[in-house]
Parts: sequence; C-alpha cells; structure tokens
Amino acid sequence: MRILSIDEKELNHWLEGISNGCRDREQDLMSAVMPSLGLMAGRMLRRFPKVREWAEVDDIAQDAAIRLLRALRSMPKLTPDHFEVLALTQVRRQLHDQARQAGRKMKSDSKDMNRFSLEDSADEGPEPAETPAEPTFLDRWSDMHELVEKMPVREREAFSLTFYHNWTTPQIAELFQVDDRTIRRWYEAACDHLRQTMGSENPLV
Repeated sequence: MRILSIDEKELNHWLEGISNGCRDREQDLMSAVMPSLGLMAGRMLRRFPKVREWAEVDDIAQDAAIRLLRALRSMPKLTPDHFEVLALTQVRRQLHDQARQAGRKMKSDSKDMNRFSLEDSADEGPEPAETPAEPTFLDRWSDMHELVEKMPVREREAFSLTFYHNWTTPQIAELFQVDDRTIRRWYEAACDHLRQTMGSENPLV
C-alpha cells in the first residue's frame, strides 16, 4: 500500500466482512483508516484554495469516511489497491463539496461588503465596488474539479492520482496493469479535455 498504513491481509479480511454485511468489521476498518484519511485530506488541501480557511482536516476526514463506508456497501469484492483509490476519491469529493460551500460563502460575504461600502460612502458619491478575485478563482477551481469527476474512469484516475495525490506514472501503471505510455496518454487526454472545455478559465493554464 502506498498511502494507507493498513496491513493488506487484515484489510482483505475487513473488506470480505463488509461485503457480507458485517457491521463489526465496518467499525474496525473505519477506526483503522481514519488516520490515513486525515493524511490524505491534509495533503490535498494544498490543491483546494481557501478551503482550509473554512474546514478542519478532521472534519473532512470524518465526512469522507462516511462517504467511503456508503461506497463500500455498494461495491463488494474490492482489492486493497482499489480500496485505496476509492478512499482517495471520497476525500477528493468531500474537498470538492467544501470548495463549493466556501465559494458560496465568499460570494455572500462579498455582496454584503459591497453593499456596506456603498452605503457608507453615499455622501461622497458611490464608487464602483470591486469584486474580490478569490470567489471567481475558486469558482474556476470548483468547475475544474467537477469536470474531472465526470471524466471516463481511466482519464479521471490518471489525472487525479497525478494531480491530487502526487503518484508517479509507474505507480499508476502498476495499479492499472498497463505501461507508462498508456498512463501518460490518459493523463494528457484529461488535460486536453480540461483545456478545451474551460479554455482560459482553466486554473492549470
């Protein structure tokens, strides 16, 4: 395992139990995986501007754990490697939701600030209120994350494991049992899709 600090044999034992509806093994797995989910969340926060100002790592990990458990109940017979990708995906989706919430809050705060500014300066004549750059920038990031989630699974995971989780091309190739060139092709296809869809609005440009 590359990120999850869980014994692979023990993980298989828990996954088999969960696929058979064993609630005790669900609790055991969640207790064991929480530290790793927190580590994932902490690393990924660097890719989500402003989210760290509105959310704590522990809260993100807790919500991601709930998402993960729900997914496990509907996806029996996962391998340990697939479980790791699933865990990473749930953390990423939770951060994406937090980014959207932060964006809405920042927009609301920005409107209030602009309104107060106009009211306070009425005697001197109103000046055009500036819209802070952060909400717009956050919108672009949120749009990008949403587009990534809608990509075909190969392009999505090649991009996500590289961009969000800093996996190397050989590591991803090993996971999917393909050669390095195939992973690079999937990754480039994902980047091309983002450029074509978002154009100059793509935060990666």
